[in-house]
Amino acid sequence: NVSLELLDEENKNMNSTASTNMDYCTDPLTAHECETLFTDTVVPVVLSTVGAVISEIFSFVTIVMILRSPIKLSSIYHRIMFMMSAMNILSSSAILLSTLPMPRDLIYPFDGTSIGTVVSCEIQGFMNMVGTAGSFFYYCGLCLFYLCLIQIRMKDKNLKRFLEPLIHLFGLLLPLGIAFFFLYTDLINPSPYETWC
Repeated sequence: NVSLELLDEENKNMNSTASTNMDYCTDPLTAHECETLFTDTVVPVVLSTVGAVISEIFSFVTIVMILRSPIKLSSIYHRIMFMMSAMNILSSSAILLSTLPMPRDLIYPFDGTSIGTVVSCEIQGFMNMVGTAGSFFYYCGLCLFYLCLIQIRMKDKNLKRFLEPLIHLFGLLLPLGIAFFFLYTDLINPSPYETWC
């Protein structure tokens, strides 16, 4: 009985402390002392948007150069670079949208505008996951391609037959599988610490 009374007393103290902290942060005289996280300000929104635009421009230029070249997509190198650039455009587009797809009734105090819904948030997260993972795996595939070409001296026929399907498997299907898993299990949600919604 005494231990229950002590627990009740402790609970009351914790609740009064929490409400005092809330009052402290909402009171106009003391609110300036409550810490604002850097991720809640407009600076990361601007930086990520500028970086996304630059990244999209150069990925688009890479794709145009590949498609205007005489050999177009007939070389393994061009196909890998094309897909890596396409994945980069996908993730950069998601980053460029910044806080816009986030739900209007967001619980985080972002300075950016939020005009979206849960669905738009999930679409942004899906695009970013597929694009980022795809770019990473295609980059790894490009490194592996050059390792096999230069160090192992694998013939073009064998590269096309054995290596390229693996590169596309890991570069396209694996990121799609991961993103669908995250979408299916509701792991794509608004967060102040992630690059997706």
